[in-house]
Amino acid sequence: AVSQHKHGRARDATVSAAEHFWETLTSGLRLSAGVPLPLFLERARGLSPQQVFNNNDEFQTALERQLLVVDDDGIRATPAGAAVLDGLLARIEVSDAACERVTAPQPRQQNKTFPKR
Repeated sequence: AVSQHKHGRARDATVSAAEHFWETLTSGLRLSAGVPLPLFLERARGLSPQQVFNNNDEFQTALERQLLVVDDDGIRATPAGAAVLDGLLARIEVSDAACERVTAPQPRQQNKTFPKR
């Protein structure tokens, strides 16, 4: 790949907004700090964790059992939640309305330009 394409990547892949959101959530919950609220809001296109997981029994149960914490800092797994995170994430679903909003096409932003050296 390096000699042919001048880099070591096998291929580039485009991920959907929903995949990007879910990857941010699942990766972030594995960190002790969790997903900071500004990042969550950015990836969820302005929806709060409560809106994204609206009417989700598994999410509510995780909060009640203190496996997850949602506060002004963001969303994170507690030590008890980190121990069962894979199983927990497999059962949590994003609400239909949130999924539609997260996956809706977003207006194109201008490309950022960087100063030349």
